[in-house]
Amino acid sequence: MGSRRKGRELVLTLLYREEFSDDKNIKRAVENIISSDAEQYGSDITDFAEDLFRGVLGNREIIDKLLEKYLEHWEINRVAVIDKSIMKMAICEILFRDDIPDIVSIDEAVELAKKYSTENSGGFVNGILDRIRKDKKKILKSINE
Repeated sequence: MGSRRKGRELVLTLLYREEFSDDKNIKRAVENIISSDAEQYGSDITDFAEDLFRGVLGNREIIDKLLEKYLEHWEINRVAVIDKSIMKMAICEILFRDDIPDIVSIDEAVELAKKYSTENSGGFVNGILDRIRKDKKKILKSINE
């Protein structure tokens, strides 16, 4: 498994926990996971994970609005927490990480959805993220206005 995939799995753990925790608990969880996993996985993985996690949280409002917009005919509260977390992470990568090709972010998200969610989640996640990828220039323009 690639180091960034392991980093994404750490971020997925943090985002899932964040969904059910208050700010104080999630800060502690980040510190615990990052520090304990740094010994096990190395600082390159945990640095990537911490940066990506903070990117998702720092752009939460933009990411949540986009996700709601692209979930046509779906209410966001009906989407599984694990699928939302995977998509939030990938949206952050697509929009705010120039060091990761968009297609890699989507492929990684699909693989995580297949591994940790339902058998239909991979296709669902792929469809939403691909539409966001196609609209990336328009989305970034509206963010920067």
